[in-house]
Amino acid sequence: MSESFRYRATVAYVGTFFHGWQRQSNADRTVQAVVEKAMHRLTGGSVIVHASGRTDTGVHADGQVIHFDLRRRWPSEDLRDGVNSLLPWDVRVLAAREAAPEFHVRRDALWKEYLYRWSRAEVIPPRDALFVAPIVPRAEPSLMARAIRILPGHRDFSVFGVRLPKADTARGKAPPERMEELLATGDRRLLSPKAPACGLTLVRVAYRGDLP
Repeated sequence: MSESFRYRATVAYVGTFFHGWQRQSNADRTVQAVVEKAMHRLTGGSVIVHASGRTDTGVHADGQVIHFDLRRRWPSEDLRDGVNSLLPWDVRVLAAREAAPEFHVRRDALWKEYLYRWSRAEVIPPRDALFVAPIVPRAEPSLMARAIRILPGHRDFSVFGVRLPKADTARGKAPPERMEELLATGDRRLLSPKAPACGLTLVRVAYRGDLP
């Protein structure tokens, strides 16, 4: 078996024009597929890229972490710059370095930080439109804050994986206490519509060796 070297990289992308992270047989423009294609062109070999987690269609990332194995060692800056020269404008490798052979981006992740951007403005400027989700001017942040107080801790969020009946906590159409009931019962009949993907960004993934 030939020797390989594991690398870790931080990737940023605008998710608007990608069909999510995961490579798909029926959608060639996914972040994984684009990055793997650039890696293949740079290194001359097949490269499988693993991510800390999948992002859905339209979701952005400032700090997605990936790992992959190469057949020879690469200087970190040469690897970063070489891949970036072959990537489209909406995805970039911010940093790359060799990692321990046993490092795994998904299993070793301690926590992830996400940011969701809403705007109650009557008009959202074009420079913000891809990254900010519009919300009605009468939406009440205080109601949203009450609804999410239950979220910290170890939770099963699988109930939110489907689209079901319409309601809206921010406008007072669904009580803030419904969040607690959803997590306690898993009753999908209580769900409201999902927020638009464009407002969501994966900001950071933390690992033990990164912490002070």
